Amino acid sequence: WTENGKLDRAELERRARAAPQRTQRGRPLHGAVEHQLARLFEELLGVEVETAGADFFALGGHSLLAVRLASRIERELGAAVPLAALVAAPTVEALAARLESASRPRTSCLVQLAEGPPADPLFLVHPVGGAVLCYREIAAPLAALGPVYAFEAPGLDGREQPLDHIETMAQRYLDTVAAELPAPAVWRLGGWSLGGVVAFEMARRLERRGEAVAPVLLLDSWLPEDAAVESPETDLVPAFVRNLGLSASRLAAIRHVLSGESPEEPDLELQPEVLRPLFAAFESHSRALRRYRPGPFEGSVRLFEAKRRPAAVVARAADGWRRWIRGGLEVETTDGDHFSMIEGAAARRLVERLLEVLAADTTRP
Repeated sequence: WTENGKLDRAELERRARAAPQRTQRGRPLHGAVEHQLARLFEELLGVEVETAGADFFALGGHSLLAVRLASRIERELGAAVPLAALVAAPTVEALAARLESASRPRTSCLVQLAEGPPADPLFLVHPVGGAVLCYREIAAPLAALGPVYAFEAPGLDGREQPLDHIETMAQRYLDTVAAELPAPAVWRLGGWSLGGVVAFEMARRLERRGEAVAPVLLLDSWLPEDAAVESPETDLVPAFVRNLGLSASRLAAIRHVLSGESPEEPDLELQPEVLRPLFAAFESHSRALRRYRPGPFEGSVRLFEAKRRPAAVVARAADGWRRWIRGGLEVETTDGDHFSMIEGAAARRLVERLLEVLAADTTRP
């Protein structure tokens, strides 16, 4: 923000473009950890890593490869790292520094995505897939107003059962903040897709405790048409593949891996020990959404709907929320579809609006 209180678009643009532009910039590799990480980058991405500034995502990394990277770091370097750490530390240099100075236990579901000026933090909740890599392009610019944290779902590594109730997630995440951070004066909550639903339930619980809650930010989040209906027979694999950012051409291979069968042509990227816990979490979170029964919220909500969706779908989503929100629901559309709205130019425009909403908030404790 400028000295006269206006949005500093030049600074916003700098923050928004910082992470995606890192590729092979920086100094030469130094130390054992950096060289080990560089080797893992090379083996997973199929490129030569020349500097400590090599960026995992800019070099072609995606969510599934990120899971494999985290798994191999733990197996070969003996250091457990949450997937969310790759948002704040996607380069060899940053990730090595994080591994060497890590203080937060791996069991925590709370991860800082971006540092910011002293202020109440913004908490973002994972979508249905459970990871928070989706916030990679919006976390740094959103930190213009304060630190940005995210909740990564338990169970992505298969070490514990994933949560299958929205209410359980909401309480777990609130308890985590209480145990690890100072209590915010005003809670800033939001999330994309399922994450918005969990953020809404967190806001309801905070409100009942008498806490101050800023307008909840829902990024293309919707409630099920009938929260009492579950459809366990629904084939979730196509949605799971799309959520991973993989093409439909890999659907058959992923079905083989999930079913325990051996495909005729094995895909080394689709490792069972990586895919199965991810799909278990995807299933559990999908089930949680279907069974969720929302309740009233006296506060206000901002719903950002993806523009490239049928108008009837957008209207139905807003109507579903409006039944429960007493303090006012404001709806606006944002560029892109459900996935592209948090990427590239669409993400930069969305961030600008989110910052304006957060800066204009007058909620007081």
